[in-house]
Amino acid sequence: MRGGLAWLVVAALGSARGEANPAHPTKVRAGLALPPCDPLAPRPRVHVYNLPEDLTDAPNSERRWRSYAMFFARVRTSPFYEADGRCADYFLIPHRAFTFVTSKQPAMRGLAPRLFSFIAQRWPYWNASARVDSARHIIYSPCDYGPECLHVDKAYKSRSARRLPRAHPADRTRLVLHVELTGREDWRPSLDGGETCGRCFLPGVDIRLPSPPDHNCGPLCGYSHAVLVRNAIWGRPPAERRALLAARREHTFFFAGRSMHTGDARSLLRAHHAGRPGWRIGVSAGLGGRVSISDAMLSASFCGSPPGKQDGDSDRFLPALLFGCIPVFFEHDGQREWRPLEGHPDVPWDAFSLRVRTRDIAQLHAVLGNISHARVVRMRTAMAGAWERMLFTSFPIERAKFDWWRMRAEGGEWAARKSWKWASYLGESGSRDAFAGLMDILRARLQPDAPPLMFTSNQRALEAQLPSGVSS
Repeated sequence: MRGGLAWLVVAALGSARGEANPAHPTKVRAGLALPPCDPLAPRPRVHVYNLPEDLTDAPNSERRWRSYAMFFARVRTSPFYEADGRCADYFLIPHRAFTFVTSKQPAMRGLAPRLFSFIAQRWPYWNASARVDSARHIIYSPCDYGPECLHVDKAYKSRSARRLPRAHPADRTRLVLHVELTGREDWRPSLDGGETCGRCFLPGVDIRLPSPPDHNCGPLCGYSHAVLVRNAIWGRPPAERRALLAARREHTFFFAGRSMHTGDARSLLRAHHAGRPGWRIGVSAGLGGRVSISDAMLSASFCGSPPGKQDGDSDRFLPALLFGCIPVFFEHDGQREWRPLEGHPDVPWDAFSLRVRTRDIAQLHAVLGNISHARVVRMRTAMAGAWERMLFTSFPIERAKFDWWRMRAEGGEWAARKSWKWASYLGESGSRDAFAGLMDILRARLQPDAPPLMFTSNQRALEAQLPSGVSS
């Protein structure tokens, strides 16, 4: 009894025909049943927590950063949104969208433990996911370094994980899956006898997304939307597209971008291959640089997509795909970089991209020289089913973003020309975009015809009932 009112859980056991799954339980309060879960609702069902402002509040500029607010808006307006946590498969956690982790931001320190502690004590869903031993809580982390958006450490150790059980990035048994822009699997032994990691990507748990619309090098990377439409391989008539895919290109390899470190992939590319005939290595990929990204990628067979100038997320793969240039990813020894939506059947990365060890960059010209033109054409053609999956076409993006580079050059004000629209970069519908691909991967992780989390955890009496007066 709570507040004089009894909470009851009634579990229907299926029909006399022997249905494989019981009907969803219905919660009854004061004799009035809450609506049962809709068995026909599209899966996965994603619930968004409603958290106090001290756990989630951030300045408006941070909410806009790298489509943080757009991601949550897209979930809430999608057919996968589930307002009733009882009926959800996954639980999306709002948080502070972005932080440079410095001593000037003491409020961020200790935020993650408070956040997860609040969720576990307030709702039954965290404990339910522990009972089924499944990562069902989602953190969208658009930072360069994965978990850095929420956690303050740059290197995560197993002893730190013990202070935040099953939620810390360095805990391989964690119940949290990071949806992020970096996919670096960099686990290694630590001095305390456990493990440490910098990005802590967990294959089969975490999911890497492509660069969002407002990324510095996303669908627009130093060029306008008009230039994208003019130069992109896709969105053209079939005959014209086939001719471009089969054509020989002027340059073998292209990359442009700064480096802040000695010995990283960017600096090694410049050291070993700048000035090589047929290779184009530029200093800057941004506005005002000496290289036109769109023209250079359209004229090259292979395009480098190394980690960022400060070893953050790699991003050149996206414009490369749009211009039919084969992306080349670079990996440190003992690490692996998982690519966006890797494992999705529409995105067979090995069919249209390459992975090269940083130590082998000096010999990259020999590696690429051994790839025949016929294979190059096959690899380009394999991009046809994947490029739409790399775009967040269904996101409501700011129209001004299409012209951001031109506006910046002219000194225009972005905010003054803001207007919302449904984006289409190259005429695609958005039904097969990156968001839909993410939902596909989450759905595939559920057992076929599985009921929602609360009812797979066998809580016959729903031990962790919602307190009276608390909604999910």
